[in-house]
Amino acid sequence: MSIFLKPEHQGSEEEMMKDPVWNGVPPVGKNPIGSRSRLLMLVLAVFMVKITIWTVYRWMTGNVYPLTDPRVEDWVSLFAKPLLQLGPVFILWWVLFKEKGSPFRLTKVNLFSSLIWGLIGGVLFYMVASLIYVGQMNFFGFGRDFHVVAGWMLRDVGWFGVISLLFTYMLSTGPAEELFSRGFIQDQTARGFSLSTSIIISAFLFAIGHLPISIMVHRLSATEIFWYMCALMLMGMFFSIIYQMSRNIVLVIIIHGLWNWFLTLFAVRGAYDASFLANAGANFGRADLINTFLTISIMLPFFYALYRIFWRKLRSGDRPGIEEALRDIPIVRMIRERDRGDWPKRPWIMTVTITTVFCLSMIPIAAVVGTYDPSLAYDRVTPESMDPMEVHNVSSVFSENFLQEGDMFLFDLERNITIYMVNVTLKWTDEPPAGPRYTNLADHFRVAILGSASGELDSASGSSGFIELHWSTDPEMALDDITVSVEMIEAGDQEPMVSLIGLRTVSDDGNSFRLDVSYHTVTYLPRTEESGDVRW
Repeated sequence: MSIFLKPEHQGSEEEMMKDPVWNGVPPVGKNPIGSRSRLLMLVLAVFMVKITIWTVYRWMTGNVYPLTDPRVEDWVSLFAKPLLQLGPVFILWWVLFKEKGSPFRLTKVNLFSSLIWGLIGGVLFYMVASLIYVGQMNFFGFGRDFHVVAGWMLRDVGWFGVISLLFTYMLSTGPAEELFSRGFIQDQTARGFSLSTSIIISAFLFAIGHLPISIMVHRLSATEIFWYMCALMLMGMFFSIIYQMSRNIVLVIIIHGLWNWFLTLFAVRGAYDASFLANAGANFGRADLINTFLTISIMLPFFYALYRIFWRKLRSGDRPGIEEALRDIPIVRMIRERDRGDWPKRPWIMTVTITTVFCLSMIPIAAVVGTYDPSLAYDRVTPESMDPMEVHNVSSVFSENFLQEGDMFLFDLERNITIYMVNVTLKWTDEPPAGPRYTNLADHFRVAILGSASGELDSASGSSGFIELHWSTDPEMALDDITVSVEMIEAGDQEPMVSLIGLRTVSDDGNSFRLDVSYHTVTYLPRTEESGDVRW
């Protein structure tokens, strides 16, 4: 495939324009690159500055209130991601590379087909990935009873949160990560290295760029991070290859954004074998890696066919192929004509508008296809897969209480049973504003699952009015000393919007809440002897 070849002309944009591998869209950069080692050092310097800044931001979103509130962080990230990830690239492009203009290639070449196939490809990618995931879990005997869950409904984030996530993924996450990883890292390294080398470098740095959120926000274990990085490497190479096929960054921006958007709208959840959940970090990581590999293996031929039909320029000496006949189909010919510039006067506004309308249309689909059953939001152990020597029960309890700022509420589960899975949901409603000129600051709660001998098993905090926790272990390691703690970290005061008229801050001493806990128990049956066989 020509996309893996080393370009014959490297260096400046003018030189690389001569090489047909770029289809008339070479990387930006008018100055000579000098040595390849110098070019690589400059690219890595830009990456180090970017990831340092991004690490500080991710530490803040994982530790500093109110950025720890997902509803606040979603809107902040809408502006923070492009500013903090792409801002340094512009500055260093002008200072270190001594270039002018933009460090990214934005072109109308293949724009229409990239928009159309980005939207269609994003849907297909998610559908294929979901089907493979469910099939994989059933094939290996790890799962049963899978459902498509409307995740945004289960989180009860409301329309405000749903729309903020849409804009964050499609206008911030997708563009920021793809412009940096593909538009800058891949294109600039390709000015001195082969395309295969630039793709590997881009994919590797793309994965490394997710370490800050993995460590400081999601707080993944070393095993989970390893599998996550492997999956991201594969995903990064996939994005790099299809970007090189179309040579329009819009294609990967849309697919990347849609992937995140669909993960928010739809979740494939179900019951898992207890042996699978016994080492959830490793098993889910391996499952994700296998899922990513198989999905990409299916989707790459699809995009290669698009490359042959829509994006590959036929050259003198090429043998006639089926793509020539396909290009005569009216719809194919129309798309190719639009790619050559037959578009509205404002193609970028049209691209954003069509993408936004498409994404919004997915919300009612999620409501119809998904299910609003909170019990399906959790990964559950499959009863049929458990050893028949054990009896499993599920119990649900709830408590309503009131906490003042700084106080803690402890909820002890039964002591005469052993528990191997706990699901906790905390809900509360903030007070309305004290008056028309007041703003009520959000209350901040923290929830933890504790074992008297094991310490803290899981915890989370936030101010969104809704917190979920899920903890599980192998039934053989079940505990009989579990406590759920609820702490009010901060009671948001009533602050006047205008202070010049003598209004004073109204303090908030606390808030009521509802705590729902469901837990799975295990009981060992007495040992009996029958016909010389020992059975439980």
